[in-house]
Amino acid sequence: MIGRFLAVALVWIIVDMLVYSMIPLVFRRPGLKKWLRSLHFLLIGIFFLFTLTLLVVVGNPGEDYVKYRSHFLWLDIFLLIYLPKMTICLLCVPVITGRIIRNKHNKELPENRSYKIFRRSWLIIAALMAAVMFLISLDGMVNGISRFRVTRTDLYFADLPPAFDGFTVAQLSDIHLGSWIHKEKVLKGLQLAQDQHPDLIVITGDLINVHGDELKGYGKMFSDLGAPMGKFAILGNHDMGDFMRVQRGNNLGIHIPALKIFFKEQGIRLLRNEHVFIKKGNDSIVLAGVDNWSVKHFVRYGRLDKALGGINGNPFTILLSHDPSHWQAEILKKSHADLTLSGHTHGGQMGIECGNFKWSPLQYRSHYWSGLYEEGKRYLYVNQGFGFIGFSGRIGIPPEITLFTLHRVPK
Repeated sequence: MIGRFLAVALVWIIVDMLVYSMIPLVFRRPGLKKWLRSLHFLLIGIFFLFTLTLLVVVGNPGEDYVKYRSHFLWLDIFLLIYLPKMTICLLCVPVITGRIIRNKHNKELPENRSYKIFRRSWLIIAALMAAVMFLISLDGMVNGISRFRVTRTDLYFADLPPAFDGFTVAQLSDIHLGSWIHKEKVLKGLQLAQDQHPDLIVITGDLINVHGDELKGYGKMFSDLGAPMGKFAILGNHDMGDFMRVQRGNNLGIHIPALKIFFKEQGIRLLRNEHVFIKKGNDSIVLAGVDNWSVKHFVRYGRLDKALGGINGNPFTILLSHDPSHWQAEILKKSHADLTLSGHTHGGQMGIECGNFKWSPLQYRSHYWSGLYEEGKRYLYVNQGFGFIGFSGRIGIPPEITLFTLHRVPK
């Protein structure tokens, strides 16, 4: 936590220093330069005071999901301010580099007039791009969180029983009910999932943020979800109270009873290190689910041996495991699961998607962060999430509902 804070603080300081140094390069009038620099420092001061106020007034949110959500506001404002500033800094690297070189080697020589015009024009363009980034960020907070996308994925298996050829599974993940202020936006996403008319619906963890009270008012929405072969869910790290390491000892498992009651009342079968057989005609497949299991940061509750124990032979198996790091670390080595469905990453909540190209800063931290992965005809799909947390928005990485269609191919 301290390391992350220091990293953010370092970015904060560097970006502000660079923007401050660029003001005289864009504006010529001394009075305007002085006024803009003063305004720059004033805004920095206001944001700093806001940060202190949030820490003092709200403090440690604990299990209060409203206070927990209020901390998102800090990151929201930080990104609204500093993403545009970082855009300016990145675009102006050539200008900054040229200025450094000139100051070092040719300080006495007068600047070429055409270069001055080019430099000023380039900085104005950078400022306009920063304004565009601000609008994109604002849109991500206002509209991006509910711009749900259905990702249709066809998968082909040689060992899929004949009766399940064309079988459809809808995956929802990381709904994070406590993050939402407007319930109608959650309803919009759930209705979109229902409109796909899947045979089976699965929820791969993190229904809540920090407290069972987040479930209030959502019962009918989830009970109205329907699938002929049933609705199933597993627990993610947040569901299990494993979300803030400093409070881990007090929170582990305390809201699981509320989740169990909620799922039961809405007709959703909770799979906790166990499996069920999904039957269709004379054929059947295995649907298994494990509690959260993570390579790093979170406690390992998942018991793969228990979830798949007692299964005779090697039937076609779909495994639900919240954290995708579980796949390479244990699932591939210790199971025969044909398809593993995960979430947890949210796709980083910000990035770029254009056709088959997808990029997010998260990919430099997590190898399995979004989409489909294959190894030896076995698949992992990482859903990039229905909800949000930390940052109250999605920039370029929309909330996702995945619809899988399973196909049988000849051996």
